[in-house]
Amino acid sequence: MLRLLVLSALLCSGCRSSSRGLVEDTLGLALESCEAMLDSAVPTADDALLPGTLDDHLGCLLTLHADYPLESRVHSAISRALHARGLGWPDPVRDDLHASRSWALRGLGLKPRFADRLSAERGLLSPFVVQAATPEDLPLLIWGSRSWAGWLLARGTRGAAIDLPALQALAARATEIAPADAEALTAAAMVLSLEPESPDEAAIATAWDQALSADPGRLLNRYEAVRFAGKGGDPQAQQAIMLEIAASTPSGRGMRRFEEALARRLARQLTTPEPTEEAPE
Repeated sequence: MLRLLVLSALLCSGCRSSSRGLVEDTLGLALESCEAMLDSAVPTADDALLPGTLDDHLGCLLTLHADYPLESRVHSAISRALHARGLGWPDPVRDDLHASRSWALRGLGLKPRFADRLSAERGLLSPFVVQAATPEDLPLLIWGSRSWAGWLLARGTRGAAIDLPALQALAARATEIAPADAEALTAAAMVLSLEPESPDEAAIATAWDQALSADPGRLLNRYEAVRFAGKGGDPQAQQAIMLEIAASTPSGRGMRRFEEALARRLARQLTTPEPTEEAPE
C-alpha cells in the first residue's frame, strides 16, 4: 500500500523538473499516510487507547525508512513515535526511549557537516558539533532531547553527570533555532530539571512557565511539567493539574492528537484510585 502511494505520487509529480522536489513531495505524502493511521486510534470519551495502532504507524515508518534510508524526516518521525511508545508502554527490554534517542542522533549524523564535526570531536556530542544542526533538524533535536531526558528520569538520573553536557547541547540548540517553540522549550525545561546537584529551582520554574505559556493547551507538555518539575512541589496543585489533563479532550490530528490522548491516559492512571477489595464477612 505504501509503495503504491509512493508510485502514485511520483506519477502525479511528473511535471516537476527537480528530482529533489519529487523526492520531497513523495516523501511528504508517504509520511502523511503513515500519520493518518493514528487519527482513528484516539477515543474521545473513554480511555481505551491501545498501542497497536502506534505499532502499525511505526511499521509504516520503518518501511518508509527502507525506501528512504538517508532522509532525516523519516528518522525524526520514527524517533517521535518511539518516544510516545516508550512513555506510554515502557518495556525495559525494548527500551524505546533509548531507541528514540538513537534514531534522532542517527538522523543528525546524516548531515555531512554534523558528521564531520562529530568525527573531529572523536564522537563527543559537544556544542561545536550540535551547532551544525539547522532549522530543518529541529524535530531531531526536540525528540532526541526529550527521549534522552525521559530515559535518564526513568533511571533516577543515574549517569546524568556523563550524559547531561551532550543533552544540554541538543536542547540548547533546539531553543536557539526556535526560541518560541513549545516543544523545544519543553525539552530545555526537562533537561534543566535533571540537574543532579544544586538545581536552580527558580530557573527551572521560569523554564517551565515559558514552555507551557508557549502552548497552554498542550496536554503532553503539562504532564511532563508535573513529572519532571513535581519534586518538592505542592502535591495538591500537581493532583489538580493531573485531574484537569485526565478530563481533557485530545485535540489536533495525527501524532499530536495521539500524544494528547496518551497524556490523558497517563494522567488518569495516576488519579484513578486503585479498586479496593472488600473484607470477607
